[in-house]
Amino acid sequence: MSLDILVARLAGQALLHEKLLADDPAALAKRPAPEKWCALENLAHVARHHEVMLDRLRQMAASDQALAFPAYVPEQDPAWPSWQSLPVAEVSLRLRALRQELVAFVEGHAERLSAMHGSHPAFGPLPGDGWLELFLVHEAHHQYLALRALGLAKR
Repeated sequence: MSLDILVARLAGQALLHEKLLADDPAALAKRPAPEKWCALENLAHVARHHEVMLDRLRQMAASDQALAFPAYVPEQDPAWPSWQSLPVAEVSLRLRALRQELVAFVEGHAERLSAMHGSHPAFGPLPGDGWLELFLVHEAHHQYLALRALGLAKR
C-alpha cells in the first residue's frame, strides 16, 4: 500500500474519533449490556492500542529480524484499567496526540515500512505496513462498536 493511502486512511478514520468523542458524555459512558464496553471504553481501547502499536513498530524498526508479538488482550494489560476509567476529555487528548505520533512514525519510516517485519499469532508474519492495515481494521471494528453503543444508549 502506498504511503499516501496509508496516511490518508489514518487521517480519515481519526475524524470519526473526534465526532464520537464530541457526543453526550452520559451516552458515551452507558454500556449497551453489563458485559459490553461503552462507547468511551471502546475509544479508550483504540487509544491504548495506539501505544501498543507504536511500541511494536519501534521494536520492528530497531531490529533486523522478524519479531514475534503476542496478541494484545486488554484484560491481560496491567495499564488497561487506568485507560478504561479515563474521562472523555483525556481519551480525546491522548487519542489525538497518539495519532499524530503514529502518523509521524509512518512518515518518518516510509522507506522502511515494508522491510520491517513482525509476526502476529493469528495473522502470521506481516511487514510494517501490514501491521498498520491490521491496526486500521481493528480500529474500525471498535469505532463500529462505539457507534453501536451510542445508538443503543440513546434509545
